[in-house]
Amino acid sequence: MRALIGLVFTCALTAAPVGWAPWAAREEIAPNTWIDAEHSRSGDGALAISGASNLGAYGGWDRVIEGVEPGKWYRATAYYQAQGIEQERQQVLARLAWRKADGKTAGRPDYAYRLDREGVWTKLTVEAPAPPDAASAVVELRLSFAPKATVWF
Repeated sequence: MRALIGLVFTCALTAAPVGWAPWAAREEIAPNTWIDAEHSRSGDGALAISGASNLGAYGGWDRVIEGVEPGKWYRATAYYQAQGIEQERQQVLARLAWRKADGKTAGRPDYAYRLDREGVWTKLTVEAPAPPDAASAVVELRLSFAPKATVWF
């Protein structure tokens, strides 16, 4: 099994780590996203997402991983810390969204299914085979419908 990505990064605390970008389907439901120097598992800052008092907030951070081989198994691991969450498994999400070479969807997304507590951090893991026509994967970190919550990855 190939490790697709482990969320350990070094970044200037004023900019997203290389490859990561904020994502929301529409501006009116976009959560607040920023790099937070205070909450960090590795000491290099964290990708932060806040519901910003918006009941409909849904979004977070994305990173595209190129060079995926169809049929091969991949693992993505992320650590997070959250506050203000009411339904953790429904409101803090990590998934792999597969893409064809032309950028269109390949297969169905695979969601993190395993949660392991490690002190104040929770480890999320998703393991899945790449669909037959996959050329890349998008690692998606999301906060979903949690207006008073903040999550740090």
